Amino acid sequence: MKRILSIMLIISLVFLVACQPMEDTLEDSTETATEEPASSEEAEISEALNEIEDLESLEDDLTADFEDLENLDFE
Repeated sequence: MKRILSIMLIISLVFLVACQPMEDTLEDSTETATEEPASSEEAEISEALNEIEDLESLEDDLTADFEDLENLDFE
């Protein structure tokens, strides 16, 4: 029983350490992200963020167009 609890404690400690943010690594990754994506995953994330920004601008345009249509006065 003690052996199982010890193993669970070690696993949870390893998990907690692995989940801690690394300050130096985060600073380095923000600098390289502006220059060129380091991996295909970062490139995909960057592309997805660009697509989200495009969709948000389309949504704003559609909202403005819809408001224009609502304001039309049919005789």
